[in-house]
Amino acid sequence: MRRFSSLVLAVIVLIALSGCTSQNLQLGKPEIRGVSYSFGNVTDEYTEIKTLIDVYNPNPVPIPLKDVKTEIYMNGIKMGEGSAERSEISANSLSQIVLSTKIENEKIPKWWVSHLKNGEKSEVVMKANLIFDLKLFEFSYPIEKREEIETNLLSKFSIDSPQKIRAGPLSFTLKSLSASWGEITNETSEIILKARIENENPFDIMIGFEGNLTMNGIEVAEGGSDELIVLPAQKETEVEMKIVINNALLDDWWSSHIRNGERTTLSLMLSLLFEYGGKEYRFNVKAMSSELRTSFIG
Repeated sequence: MRRFSSLVLAVIVLIALSGCTSQNLQLGKPEIRGVSYSFGNVTDEYTEIKTLIDVYNPNPVPIPLKDVKTEIYMNGIKMGEGSAERSEISANSLSQIVLSTKIENEKIPKWWVSHLKNGEKSEVVMKANLIFDLKLFEFSYPIEKREEIETNLLSKFSIDSPQKIRAGPLSFTLKSLSASWGEITNETSEIILKARIENENPFDIMIGFEGNLTMNGIEVAEGGSDELIVLPAQKETEVEMKIVINNALLDDWWSSHIRNGERTTLSLMLSLLFEYGGKEYRFNVKAMSSELRTSFIG
């Protein structure tokens, strides 16, 4: 009887100890206290986004960050992914996890095309999924940030007030100039310039043009006349000109844009070429510029 009582008591003690141990092993879930984003290293190959996540660990033991996956999308295009630089959350304290996500700069032209075809609008989505190892189970914490980007790149490339043009013995009036997007392909982005020019001379004149576009000093587009256009004497004529952006050059522009604090100066240079009496006369239209500012990560 005593042996049986002792056995029962031992079993009860073991069960009690087992319950205590189970309770001690159950760790509390970590708490996300803050998330911030900034640009890190910018190279010719990639653009780094740093994500700083403040995590509070309520437990008396460190919690490992078992796995993490980060991704960034621009208009649904996966631009890059990344990982964590720190893999453990200190006990009973607030720690910081540093995530590094790298945009592949070679994908910038593809995003650019989507941006223009979408009316110069983009949605930027940054995703991260943290998985903490809580011994008895895993805790997953998804993080997502969205930003809307809208631009109007050609808005400043216009002339509304008439400008007098003197080119040698010739006289003209540039009545107006406007810019719009033309054909957009994977390789090129076409800018169409429409100018209304009054030929004040009593004879017809042949006209051509040359132009280029720079973004932060990087020439990304150029254009010129394939053939000359006739401006009838003492009449106003609409002349259409095309300048073509080489999309392959836009990854270089992107790097300069980010390094410059997400600011870009766009400059359009346009020259009108007139032929008369066997000579060519050039008139440089006043350079037009605009500033592009973005906030891709808020």
